[in-house]
Amino acid sequence: LSLDFFKNANEIDSSLRNSIEWLSHAGESLKSKMKEYERFFSEFNTSMHANEQEVTNTLNANTENIKSEIKKLENQIIEEARMLLKQETQKSVKAYNAMMGHQPQNSLKHGLKNFNNPLSKEG
Repeated sequence: LSLDFFKNANEIDSSLRNSIEWLSHAGESLKSKMKEYERFFSEFNTSMHANEQEVTNTLNANTENIKSEIKKLENQIIEEARMLLKQETQKSVKAYNAMMGHQPQNSLKHGLKNFNNPLSKEG
């Protein structure tokens, strides 16, 4: 075998060793980058889960506040309806008494003994 053959074989061997070393470093660099991305996405997912929980808690609190405000408004409407019904009933009793020639009564209940108010708190 000639000296050129061994020289070429040595160059090929050296080139292959360099390529293997380069691939090894590239593989390590890739592994490191992949771990970095894994950490990033893990932290991102944790953060998103925390944000999701915070948004859910805020929405639930807002829902409860809205329900509470609706209940207050319902109670105000009922109270206004009671007051209006009472006023209209008083007007009707006065008109009835005037028509019948009765004296005005001090007590509304005196003129409405048998009247059942559907919005009454008593039932």
